[in-house]
Amino acid sequence: MLISDKGFYSEASVLELGKDRKTGLHYIIPLRRNSSLIDYTGIEQGNRKAFEGYFLFEKRAIWYYKYEIAEGNLKGKNITVFLDERLRAEEEKDYLSRIEKNDTAMLDNFFEIQHRMGTIAVITDLDKSGERIYNLLKSRVEIEIMFDAFKNVLNADKTYMRDDYQIEGWMFINFIALVFYYRLYKILADNSLLKRYTPNDVLIHLSRIYKLKIQNEWITSEIPKKTRVILEKLNIPIT
Repeated sequence: MLISDKGFYSEASVLELGKDRKTGLHYIIPLRRNSSLIDYTGIEQGNRKAFEGYFLFEKRAIWYYKYEIAEGNLKGKNITVFLDERLRAEEEKDYLSRIEKNDTAMLDNFFEIQHRMGTIAVITDLDKSGERIYNLLKSRVEIEIMFDAFKNVLNADKTYMRDDYQIEGWMFINFIALVFYYRLYKILADNSLLKRYTPNDVLIHLSRIYKLKIQNEWITSEIPKKTRVILEKLNIPIT
């Protein structure tokens, strides 16, 4: 599976990848938003019925539609267009904020490109659901997500270590923590629970389970109901 960024796309690349299916190499290639291959008609209509459907990704709705390229050298190739409303709102706010600070003449350009905001379009040879294609595409940014988890979940962006031995121990512990973090991510993915929970959500709930020492005996504290529900869905023990 080749999952690239926008800079990789070219007509020649797609045709080359499609030459020999014996290699088994499939591809998902994002397109630049101004690509002539993208049909924004469904979004311009402003009617969700123009979409094939939606799915939930990390607690937000992603709408999508698919179509085949009708003409040219890439005729028959599949395009999938995704719309993330939260991303769209953020991009609109950012763009309009820059207009206020700089040049109100940019407003005309905003009206021309507004339907592109919050969208991701890909060309792919996969005969999979929109949700599956989107999840595969998002797996490309796992490195960035890992650094985000490293800084914001593990709070490991500052060391406060004083010598090489301490920094080596600190890095080793955080490496082990990341391994556990991604094991948890995989469990959520395998159980189709990423649409409802993030690894951080689960960690917060699990942090409410305590070990108590009473008369030299360690016992597990009472587990809150929401935490028990999550444990049952994940099918994992607490020890």
